[in-house]
Amino acid sequence: MAHLLPRSDQHLQRLPLLHGAALLDLNDPSKVIYRSQPYLLAPAAPYELAGDVPNVVFPCAAITSGDRVAIYYGAADTSVCMAFGYISEILDFLKHNSL
Repeated sequence: MAHLLPRSDQHLQRLPLLHGAALLDLNDPSKVIYRSQPYLLAPAAPYELAGDVPNVVFPCAAITSGDRVAIYYGAADTSVCMAFGYISEILDFLKHNSL
């Protein structure tokens, strides 16, 4: 899990904080195998778009059960949320959408 901030020439514009993923080498974590170019999660729901810090989602923790993963994330600094996914699908996404 990783925080992503899109690049913009308009540095004064409020940019969304996004959620991406990376796969690191197990024996050498400084070696990045895959890193997602597109995001996995972006602000879209009203509670993610409006709040103390609007337009933000930020991962806090992930819990796995077999292939399923529950990702706890904060939204707009006012809510704690949960998203579900499958590790196999996330890895496939990384392999096909890596930088």
